[in-house]
Amino acid sequence: MIEGENITPLIESFQDMMIPEKIIKILKKNGIKRPTPIQMQGIPNVLMGRDIIGISPSGMGKTLVFMLPALLISIQEEIRMPIIRNEGPFILILLPSHELAL
Repeated sequence: MIEGENITPLIESFQDMMIPEKIIKILKKNGIKRPTPIQMQGIPNVLMGRDIIGISPSGMGKTLVFMLPALLISIQEEIRMPIIRNEGPFILILLPSHELAL
């Protein structure tokens, strides 16, 4: 279920999300061929800078919803201005438990 104003349409493939082909190849190599429903809804919203709360069962791809945009934004920043060694952090990831971190 999606709630809110100006709801972003679902994007059914990583190519439609304009994700670089090199990253799509890495995803496919790891068995990720198409986005899951949470990714179809979440990734475009995160890339638009919108706040989201994503709720789905374990193993449905929630981690990729925030990690893929973080990676893409980091790549974009590196292209704009080269990153200097030891510069950062660029991404802060909070985990609710040690078990999930493993």
